[in-house]
Amino acid sequence: MKARTASLLAWALCMLCVLVVAAWVVLLMVHGPSIADHGGVGLSHQGALIALTFPAVGALIASYRHDNAIGWIFIAIGVSAAGWALNELYGATGQADPGWNGYIQSWVWVPAWFGMITFLPLLFPDGRLPSPRWRPIAWLSGLGLALTVVSAMVHPYPDVDNSAYRNILVYLPGTSGWIDLTLITGFALSFLSTIAAVVALVKRFRWSRGEQRQQIKWFAYAGVATLVLGVGRSVLATNWVLQAVGIVSIPLIPVATGVAIFKHRLYDIDRIINRTLVYGSLTVVLTLVYIGGVVGVGGLVREVTSGSRSNNLVVAASTLAVAALFRPARDRVQGFIDRRFYRSRYDAALTLADFSARLRDQIDLETLTSELLVVVGQTMRPAHASLWLRAGGVPRRRGVIQ
Repeated sequence: MKARTASLLAWALCMLCVLVVAAWVVLLMVHGPSIADHGGVGLSHQGALIALTFPAVGALIASYRHDNAIGWIFIAIGVSAAGWALNELYGATGQADPGWNGYIQSWVWVPAWFGMITFLPLLFPDGRLPSPRWRPIAWLSGLGLALTVVSAMVHPYPDVDNSAYRNILVYLPGTSGWIDLTLITGFALSFLSTIAAVVALVKRFRWSRGEQRQQIKWFAYAGVATLVLGVGRSVLATNWVLQAVGIVSIPLIPVATGVAIFKHRLYDIDRIINRTLVYGSLTVVLTLVYIGGVVGVGGLVREVTSGSRSNNLVVAASTLAVAALFRPARDRVQGFIDRRFYRSRYDAALTLADFSARLRDQIDLETLTSELLVVVGQTMRPAHASLWLRAGGVPRRRGVIQ
């Protein structure tokens, strides 16, 4: 496919997803009360967000690097998610035919999620396999996806009492058992392919250097953050803040992928990971302190006294304690993270601090020169370094590291 044709096709599919999401919004505005009466939007809002973000990044990648399969995978995920979002919301209006709506919903979501967990980690970042020996894993991923989709499309769904799961397009009576076995096989193959794809990404990271290593760091960071926030959102479903964060975390993968492929040097991913670890741990610690103050100390105070004034004092005291602990707790958490995960940087900082302390008491130029070169070698680890000092207007080299 020529570059211009690929670009037009990619942006056409992206605009199709945008139009579907626009129809989703219109449907939500027009039939809002009816949708609320039929159980709400369900998970269709996630599909709508995926349908907006993934195709946009995919179209950008396909436009500039049409031979990179990652862009087309992103677009395919977006198209699948767009159909899933619109179909689920339309079913919640109460005006859709339950047979058609349930039938489409039984398989339309599969390409979006299976493509996200199998093909993306297997082919990221250049759209190619790590090596030819991973080709069977790619075939297994495709086979698992195909078996799952086709099985869901041709399953007879014999439970006629539940019309939402009745196959009205391809009716194959008496095949329920065989198709169930095929469906389970497709899920199993996709599960094994997901594990293998993650292993492939880890191995690619270990072999990579320079630009590709930074790209994989971006992708892994977004994937782990999305997984953690998604699990937290599912476990703590009553927390509306976590619900919102979990939903907003969905664009992390396409955004991080776009940054990794196009402009990864704009940001220091190691610094972002460091800050995430520090402030994530700090948030957990301070939350526990606050809850301990409000619940623990508050319970003791309520046993001794009564009234809302004492409760307000406990809440105020807990808030002040959290504010007072913020800076020292952050420093301690930062030190712990650096010692455990960024040891080389931590050792370099200690070396520089020790050299600064000796520098105040040292006046011999030769000693300072040799110590400075040693510190540079230990902290920066250059291939070679030279120290030049101006003496009598003429620069002279006073030391060298080979």
